Amino acid sequence: MALYYHLPVYKTSYDLLLAIFQLTKNFSREYKYSVGQDLKKIMTEMILNIYRANSQTAKKEIIQKGRENLEVIRLYIRLLKDLKQISTKATGSPSYRAYWSLDTENTTGQFRFRVYTTVGTNLEAGTITLGEWTQAIAVYDGATMKLYQDGKLVGSRNKSGDLDTDSDARIFIGRDPSGIWNRWVDGLIDEVKIWNYALTPEQVRTEYNGGAVRFGQ
Repeated sequence: MALYYHLPVYKTSYDLLLAIFQLTKNFSREYKYSVGQDLKKIMTEMILNIYRANSQTAKKEIIQKGRENLEVIRLYIRLLKDLKQISTKATGSPSYRAYWSLDTENTTGQFRFRVYTTVGTNLEAGTITLGEWTQAIAVYDGATMKLYQDGKLVGSRNKSGDLDTDSDARIFIGRDPSGIWNRWVDGLIDEVKIWNYALTPEQVRTEYNGGAVRFGQ
């Protein structure tokens, strides 16, 4: 049995809880001590259900409770957005919350692409082979996160929201952004490139084959 705090779902949930604690500090008084406190409690309860599901044999009922927690959290976040207490755009502050990153997941040996808008979202995919060079390209187009390895799509997931383009928004390559899990790439990194637009699958293949991708195409 894996330790619950090594599970991707736990790590993502903890990051969300941390973001909620940071966000609620800026809520107006009317919502800080009502919706804000309720959101913290339900988020903490969901993390506790993750622990319970990982430590007990009978998981079905606990997982269902966790799903219900998630739906309530989604409702609160939508409500807070409509009340203009939070935005779908990353804050742009120097906090590590406003970032995108590409590093590795030590427990699975995969690439880990992370995008933060209102909340952080992880995409873990691919297979890293020791002693071999491999190319990883992460793409976010405002609707989908995609990970390519050696020119081929190896993972994708839905994601929406605007990335922060402020100069304070931090980018991490080869390191876990939060520093909580002490993830660093144990290897060499070469030919780092950043585009200001989402590459198409054809452009990814061209890049892998060594061809030039024209800026803006």
